[in-house]
Amino acid sequence: IAASVAVECPRNALRLAAELRAATGRLFTVGHKEMIESRKALALAGVVCELASASTYAVLEQLADEGLLSGKSAVLFVTGGRTD
Repeated sequence: IAASVAVECPRNALRLAAELRAATGRLFTVGHKEMIESRKALALAGVVCELASASTYAVLEQLADEGLLSGKSAVLFVTGGRTD
């Protein structure tokens, strides 16, 4: 569904893995259904974006569900582009 993030063999997979380890970061997965639901939620708030960008909102919801945003502020970068 979201062609811009549907990559079977990313060119920079090793670099990404190294940067995640160095930053002690986390990698999240977001399914098509979650992307669609997130895009709808953003649209209801007046934000139009492509599916790949809506995936960042889906991850924000995952973090909130885990209680990791309690009492914290978050900034979400959402881009437009293709909305089909």
